[in-house]
Amino acid sequence: MKQKYVISFAPDGDRVSLREFAQVERNSYSLLCEEFFEVDAIKKAGRIGKEKLVDMLRTQNMYPPAAYSQAIAEAIMALLSKPAGGSTVLMFDDKETMAEKRQHQEIGAEMQAPDRNTASAADKLLEEI
Repeated sequence: MKQKYVISFAPDGDRVSLREFAQVERNSYSLLCEEFFEVDAIKKAGRIGKEKLVDMLRTQNMYPPAAYSQAIAEAIMALLSKPAGGSTVLMFDDKETMAEKRQHQEIGAEMQAPDRNTASAADKLLEEI
């Protein structure tokens, strides 16, 4: 599933709007959820650390995966650092994310696989003792 997150300032300027959309048809997205966060609370959480900001952004209604949450937190902090506000759009594709994760797991498994020659040599040394 493809997802889109739109981050923008609310009309009052004191809050940030985070909207989550899911692709329902090709080039067609449907709004799933919208959350508002106080700018001061975001800045405070950001000063504590990105993990705190991620925790704040994950709500009962909107709980994006960790990788998405990290990117959303970074985008929000970048948006707040701009003097004129504006908006940001983040796009994610679950298929791509899962393929990347699978590739990292395969590489990790290859790196952790024991070298049979080294294991055999170690076994022989232990037998001699």
